[in-house]
This record gives sequence, C-alpha cells and structure tokens, in this order.
Amino acid sequence: MKSIINLDQLNNILKNNGNVCLYGLGVNLEIFLDYFEYMGYHPFCILVDQYTISPFEYSLNPSKRANLPRSSFSETDMMLDGTYRSIPIFRIDNFINNDQYIIINLNLENEDLLEDICKRIYSPYRLKKEYWDTENKIIDDLQLIKNTIRRSLRSTVYDFHFEFHLAEHCNLNCIGCTHFSPLAEPEFLEVEDFRNDIERLSYLTGGNARFINLLGGEPLLHPEINSFFKIAREYFPEAKISIVTNGILLPQMDNCFWTSCRENKIVIAVTEYPIGFDYLSIRNKIRNENIEFESFSGRQERYEMWSLFLDERGLNRPVDNFMKCQRSNACVFCSHGKLFPCPTMASIRHFNRIFDTKMEISESDYIDIYKVSSIQEILDFLKNPVPFCRFCNVEKRKYGLLWQQSKCEKNEWCPID
Repeated sequence: MKSIINLDQLNNILKNNGNVCLYGLGVNLEIFLDYFEYMGYHPFCILVDQYTISPFEYSLNPSKRANLPRSSFSETDMMLDGTYRSIPIFRIDNFINNDQYIIINLNLENEDLLEDICKRIYSPYRLKKEYWDTENKIIDDLQLIKNTIRRSLRSTVYDFHFEFHLAEHCNLNCIGCTHFSPLAEPEFLEVEDFRNDIERLSYLTGGNARFINLLGGEPLLHPEINSFFKIAREYFPEAKISIVTNGILLPQMDNCFWTSCRENKIVIAVTEYPIGFDYLSIRNKIRNENIEFESFSGRQERYEMWSLFLDERGLNRPVDNFMKCQRSNACVFCSHGKLFPCPTMASIRHFNRIFDTKMEISESDYIDIYKVSSIQEILDFLKNPVPFCRFCNVEKRKYGLLWQQSKCEKNEWCPID
C-alpha cells in the first residue's frame, strides 16, 4: 500500500498504472475524485474496511463516534451500496495481498497535498462548470432549492445591491462577528475612495440599485459620516440607502447628522442587542426626526448569534458551500474597487493578522469594478462560487449561540469540531 507524499508522486502513479485502488478516502472523498476526474483518470475501485451489510442494517449498528444507533449516513457510510460516482466499491481484504493492483492510502496527514489539489482543481472555470453540474443534485434539499432560485432571479441591475464598511472596528464587539470587527484595528474608509467606487458603480448600473448598506464595524464611529450620505444619494438618487448600526452612539449624534439623514432619505437600521440599552427611546428619536427606522434584528433584541466555522486548511468543496450558504451574494461587499460575494472574505485580513493564518484572497475571489465594462459582467460573476468558499464549512455552522462580547479567541470563528 502506497502513502502519497506530494502531488508529483500521485500524478506519476496515475500516469503509469492502470489498476489503481483508492483506500481511506473518508472526508476527502469528493476532493480526490474531483482531482482524478480533472486529470482524466478513472480509478479501478474504492476500497473500504466493511462491505458486508446493507445501509439499513448498518444504520442499526452503533456509530463510531458515539455508542448510539445511527440516524444518518456520512458520505463514507453511503458508499456501502456498491458504487460511488460509477466507481465500484470492494472490501479491502480482497485486494490487500494482490500484486496486480496498486492501493493508494489516502488517509492523509499531509495537509499540504490536499491544499495543492484544491488549488489545482477549484479554478474559476471549473467552479462555474461544477455549479451547474451540482444544480441537478439538489432536488431533494429544500434549502438548496431556495438558494438556487434566489440566485437565479438576481440577474438584473434592479436587484443588484452592495454594501461598504465605513469603519472596520466596532464599539460593541460581538462574539464570532462575521466581519471580524473585534479583531480589527481602528480603520476608516476614506471619503474620496468611497466617492470613486460609488461613482463607478453608478456608471455601471445607470444609478440603479435595490439597496445600499453602509455599515461596519460600527459606522457611526466615522468622523465624516455625513459625507457618505450625501455622496451615496448623489449617485443613487432612487435607491434605498441604509446606515446599519448597533445604535449605541445615536444619542450622541449632533443635529447635522439628523439633518443629513433626513435630507438624503437615509434609513437608520438598528440591530438591537441584549446590553441594557434603551432602544425604545432610540426608535422614538428616529421617528421624531422624521427619518425611516428599520429593525435589523427582527423587531427584538438579538439574543442569539451563529458561528462561521472557518476551516483554515481550505479542504471544503467551494461549490457545495456556495449552494448551501445563506450569505452567498446576499451581502455583496465593495472595498477599494473590489466587489466580493460576501464580507467574510473581504475582511479575512483581520483574522489572518491576529492568528497568523493564511486564508488568502486570490484575484478570482473578487471582481474589479474598474476592469469591467458592464453590470452584466458583475452579475455573471456573482452567480458562481469563488475559490475562497473552500475555507468555510457551511455544514458545521452553529446557530443559537447566546450573545456575548467577543474574547477575541480563535475558536469563535474556528470552533473545535
């Protein structure tokens, strides 16, 4: 049995041997089969330790992780029906002493090899093809269907929306913040950078957008916040423009702020947290100023949070994450001329800096608004997954976590599995 050290060794084996059997795929099954398909190689078979009982009978056995009956199957469990992706499955004990076959042990501790494979196969072109191939597999999954329909409808400029960070840092610092604001150093968006970007977006869209969110971090920390309202309204006269805030600084805002919000028809969208703050008086203040109020937390205090569950190794399939993620293209983020499908990748630099990780952004993870000639190019880009999607594990996201302030610990974003 051969253990693979690097990609060159794996490629040589695939090139020079006809009867290659794969053993120990586990959670890496899809990644390696994608790679073999990419290389135009069809393995002879997949080998597993047990292949003696049906999936139904197997479900009655205790789980390997807990002494309980199985309520569902992992991908490996489901292989027990005889084939997977048209590749036959056999018991390994029938092959272990047969010199006619090369058995590749893919129970990897070599994460560099997995990373190299992911970089090779999950190119933008391949991701686009996989996206459409995957669409045919999701009929039985309601969440995937809903997301697919939602994205397929986002095909005109009138449904296009985007957001900006006016401040990277925050005055509240919620646990597991998906914008990584608790980790960010004080940093403000330059007014002229904002003007340049929003002017370009206005040119591309003809001044049309469904909505524009100005947020952070905490946007009210920005000393020139009123300038952003005027500029945004100048270039998008009909769009819904909202300032998204935790509301804590609203009692301290001066008359110029309230006048600017009113004159530029800015919606004040407040996310209410269980911090003992008098949000009722804030609602009344906003309405008394004749400004539209919106609850960004569903008309109640936000007691629960959710965890991203980042995987810094980048071993997840981008297409699967893209199709299942509720945030895919729901929070299109603009930063210094770059348009990202979600704010997590745009803000990952804060996480990388604090924890010395290398979840890097590539040129395929965003689209440069100064290099495109039409809004349609942007819309086409947003319909497809990007390589950075591999750093999220959507399946393992945790919901219903009680709100608290961040301790800036790595496991808030990378929970221990």
